[in-house]
Amino acid sequence: MCEKDLSVLIPVYNTEEYFRKCIESVISSINKANIYAEIIVVDDGSKGNIKELIKEYIEKYPKLIEFCSQENRGRGATRNICISKSNGKYVHFVDSDDYIDENMYLKMFEKISNENELDIVVCDFDNIDVENSEKNGIIEAKSKDIEDVKWGIINELMCPSCCNKIIKKELFKDITFPEDINYEDLATIPILLLKSNRICYIEEALYKYVQNNESVMHEKYGVNQLNIIKALEKLFDRINYITSLSDLEKERAKYMISTRRYYEEILEKITLSNDKKNLEMEFLKRAKGFEGMLYANKYFNKQISIQGLKKKIGNKLLHRAIQSNSKFLLRILLNKKIYYNLVLIKYSNVDI
Repeated sequence: MCEKDLSVLIPVYNTEEYFRKCIESVISSINKANIYAEIIVVDDGSKGNIKELIKEYIEKYPKLIEFCSQENRGRGATRNICISKSNGKYVHFVDSDDYIDENMYLKMFEKISNENELDIVVCDFDNIDVENSEKNGIIEAKSKDIEDVKWGIINELMCPSCCNKIIKKELFKDITFPEDINYEDLATIPILLLKSNRICYIEEALYKYVQNNESVMHEKYGVNQLNIIKALEKLFDRINYITSLSDLEKERAKYMISTRRYYEEILEKITLSNDKKNLEMEFLKRAKGFEGMLYANKYFNKQISIQGLKKKIGNKLLHRAIQSNSKFLLRILLNKKIYYNLVLIKYSNVDI
């Protein structure tokens, strides 16, 4: 089969309400870019009439769209199947409750053409909260504080997303998405960025990131969300095997990717949860190995040292609580007032 320019990969799970807008935006963007493309839709055991809706588009665009379905296996497995079925030189994941700008592929493939086969092209997000318009706005994919494109993207909280990136398929040759955890993007996409040399950033919000009742962002914070720890451990292990990075660069990457997640996506959310006691117990069961690696990180320790004596003492106590499995000390430190005053680190880029 002749290689295509682009494979657009759409994993589907219970997003019937949003799918039509999603796939029509993709078709429109492909047509405007005038590229040789395919759309691969993989249904991960959805309920409802989503299969009938997808078949409607297959009948209309039989040469463009390929479809398969499976019993529910989760996001990681579905993404891997999408890649295995793709025939494009580049791949792009689109979540089926999101949509894209009609100029997305035109602008991204202009960059690919003009800059001689880039490894990855990255754009910003247009955040669309259907419940609270005040939360709408641009989510930047690259830090303005760091001139280098790769490290500027690594430094941003949205770095692991595969949806704002067109990626050369060959980069997936030696890596797959983990299938036993959520946060599969976190364990995978940063590795592709770190191994790539030719990355381009487009400072435009070409991907429309929709937050709705079914979005991952709207899931109630619970034990499943603590799987982020396992994803970070997997990521750390994979970073260790990147031969093109120095030891210091590996430390820098781990620090950039994990620090804000440690505070904002784990500790802070436990502190604010109504199920705090159960989450604290589960956190202590899971966190010891990862937290020990993070606490040994040179960049992490430099960050703590510049936050002031109170934060240095608070984080030393937090480290002791986790490593000694002290539920009592952790409960004190995750008291809302104490946490914000004594523990929470305000993230910034630091140099060693």
